[in-house]
Amino acid sequence: MNKIPLIIIEIIAIVFGILAIIKLIPDKEIIVGLLSLSFGILAIIWSFIALTSLSKGSSLKAYVNLYLLALLSLVLFSLWHTLVRTNKLEGALIYPEYIFISLAYIIFVIASYKVYKFSKEFGFKEKTSEIKKKLSK
Repeated sequence: MNKIPLIIIEIIAIVFGILAIIKLIPDKEIIVGLLSLSFGILAIIWSFIALTSLSKGSSLKAYVNLYLLALLSLVLFSLWHTLVRTNKLEGALIYPEYIFISLAYIIFVIASYKVYKFSKEFGFKEKTSEIKKKLSK
């Protein structure tokens, strides 16, 4: 079955949805915040679906868990940032967004280190030339 017409309809719907948001909300920063939240929530949903389909105890599941935590932190940052801008909050109410974004970076550092250790454990770099030779035959 040809999925191209369905994909085109989906893209058109997304474009019209974005244009409607732009038309209805005059503040561009709030628009960016709402779009960021939308994409962040979608990424969390897909990550959760991926997480539930992975084997228990697999190293990939551990990475997806960290990725999901970082995404959650970024979505909380976007939500808080949008609420602060929408309600024109000031003072100490601004600090949670710094905590959320810092937490996301810390989680990404931990995940990056785990991926680095994983690459050292299974280091494919040494075997790359051999794999290329076998693939070209």
